Amino acid sequence: MKYNVAISVDVFGLTTSADHDMGIGQDIVEMTREADYVCPMVYPSHYPRGSYGIEHPNSQPYRTVYIGLGHAVKKLGVNSKKLRPYLQDFSLGYKYNVEEVLAQAQACYDNDIYEWTLWNPASKYNYLALKSTEVINKKKLDKPAEIPPEILVSTSPAVQPE
Repeated sequence: MKYNVAISVDVFGLTTSADHDMGIGQDIVEMTREADYVCPMVYPSHYPRGSYGIEHPNSQPYRTVYIGLGHAVKKLGVNSKKLRPYLQDFSLGYKYNVEEVLAQAQACYDNDIYEWTLWNPASKYNYLALKSTEVINKKKLDKPAEIPPEILVSTSPAVQPE
């Protein structure tokens, strides 16, 4: 039976870059075909050290999110319009403030993604980041000249986020 409701799926952020289902059945391309929206959780704190050639992905929220979403846009093609990523609005190993939250939003915009959702496990959101109409000075952001090729993501329990 077909219902008149939109369906969204949440997927791990690394699914945007993995060339397999990561051993957890999350194939972002296949899932996106069946959903109205796909929401990769591209929290920089959840990327292992060295992801995308970034020593500490959590300390570079713009670059981490920009590259991860760039992979998603490339993989999904026309379906990339369904992307609505979750962005990090919490500190875990690195202090997140207004600048870090806005940097992730800018990474979305720079990938032609204009909808996103903030997440904080304690539901304590950075009001100033949401209120800000200030545009981030892109010269401060470490935007790669090109998005590196997709990476093989290990599903080994030995690989842990920062």
